[in-house]
Amino acid sequence: MTARTLGRRDVLLGAGAAAGAVTLVGAGASPAVADTHRSDRAVSGSWLISRHDNAPGDTSPVQTVVSFAGGGVFAAQDIAPLAPGGLGAWARHGRHGFRVTFWLGSAAENGQPAATTLVKVRGSVHDDTISGTYTYQAFLAGTSTVVVTGAGVFTGARITA
Repeated sequence: MTARTLGRRDVLLGAGAAAGAVTLVGAGASPAVADTHRSDRAVSGSWLISRHDNAPGDTSPVQTVVSFAGGGVFAAQDIAPLAPGGLGAWARHGRHGFRVTFWLGSAAENGQPAATTLVKVRGSVHDDTISGTYTYQAFLAGTSTVVVTGAGVFTGARITA
């Protein structure tokens, strides 16, 4: 199967970002613990982001909620358009930066095979804004056969209670 027959939106809409984003939240973030580094606390919490893939992928904007929880837990939920969520891990990188690796899964439907998607994020936080880039690889579920690859960008703001 080629990337032309199984598009990124097909994979991520069936899988969930968030893609991405990313995808990004099924689980809420926990408060920072007392011994957490200050820059960890800066990224901890939930963020509403707008993301889009770079061309030649689907460049339509996607609204996503992402959450960074204590212990390096990351969750993502695309909300517009709605898609299932993704889960993974995050770590601080430098003074304002962070890295995320998370997975999405999709069931077979509408003639498309089941797939898993690996998303890698590089970003930074400054006050109550977040931004960065991501790459993704979608695989036929249960295999190492890559069916779609791509990259994109995101920006967003902190969600406050």
